[in-house]
Amino acid sequence: MKFSFIVATYKRNRELENCLASIEKVYLRKKKYEVEAVVVFQAGEQPLENMAQRFSAFGKFHCIQGKGLAKARNYAVKTSTGDIFIFLDDDAEIKEDFVEILAEHAQNNETGAFSGRILEKQTNRCFAECFNDTRVKRLRCRDFKYFMGSAHVFRKEVFVK
Repeated sequence: MKFSFIVATYKRNRELENCLASIEKVYLRKKKYEVEAVVVFQAGEQPLENMAQRFSAFGKFHCIQGKGLAKARNYAVKTSTGDIFIFLDDDAEIKEDFVEILAEHAQNNETGAFSGRILEKQTNRCFAECFNDTRVKRLRCRDFKYFMGSAHVFRKEVFVK
């Protein structure tokens, strides 16, 4: 099973470097899963040379003209080689056991999509609480002002369909 981290970025080099460093920890664990990071820079922006060199063992870096999260992610998907796509924001970081836990869930059922829990870094609270309007115990999609766009996971065949 191969995991492709899909990261679209624009003018956030420091945050991106932290994101890639967290993916690097997953990669270095070298368990039974392959890991790649496909990073797409938008609007002609280029990766920093030292960043591209540091993460070259698992990172693929691409540049596209124009901007747009969907455009950048779709480009990354076309160049990725993974069985499972993990869409991360460029300012997100993951725990080093993320792939192992995800693989366990992916192997034990036929679910085609998953969502990771996003924690606020300083308080370790669920980040979605910041955007909750109602503070109810059961949440509906209308209870949030924003769609949380990071940590979405899709099997390749589901995404392609």
